[in-house]
Amino acid sequence: VMFRWRASSAWFLFILAVVGEEACAVPLVKASVDETAAASPVSKVSPIILVPGIGGSVMVERRTGMRVWIRFYEATFYFQRFMWGKYNSTTESMEPLPGQPNTIPLLSGFGLDAIRNLDPDVKWPIYDYLVYFDGMIKVLEQQGWVAGQTLFGAPWDFRQSMCWKPTLDMLTDKILNAYNINKWKVSLVTHSMGGLVTKCLLAKRPDIFEQYV
Repeated sequence: VMFRWRASSAWFLFILAVVGEEACAVPLVKASVDETAAASPVSKVSPIILVPGIGGSVMVERRTGMRVWIRFYEATFYFQRFMWGKYNSTTESMEPLPGQPNTIPLLSGFGLDAIRNLDPDVKWPIYDYLVYFDGMIKVLEQQGWVAGQTLFGAPWDFRQSMCWKPTLDMLTDKILNAYNINKWKVSLVTHSMGGLVTKCLLAKRPDIFEQYV
């Protein structure tokens, strides 16, 4: 059964671009808060950013850092308490209900902690249903990619539009940070709706792709 599930759920990885022959000369861009790697080139591999699909980012309560998505064994309670919201047509964003805590994607581990395993409390035999990018991250690390230097995650708030400006800003910052560290163009590897987030960035900010991807 597990084999059939894996086969039917095979990831369709959308590799938008690989490293070009030449790197563009650009000024250094300040790293985002969870990325503090050295600014000098560290490797001769193309830096990779992993972009998850809908529901594929661990979400935490902003004030306490408590994981609220996904909590497999108490999913209904945590989703209703922390994840529901109301769409604001003026701001074009989903906003928390009155009195509801604010939740954000987990930012630790250069964005990788939010996409490795969606619920670490879940064990075998259903572990494989919630372990997400973990296997890919381990293989890349074995092949020489280094978290925070050549390997990054881009968790995003999947309750929002895939073209939500803060999401596009976050992905743009990730791309610029990875490029500035390595002086190599960046490869984006996406899953499911992460591909549409990336496509939206391509449509709205083509200059980013032309220079850095």
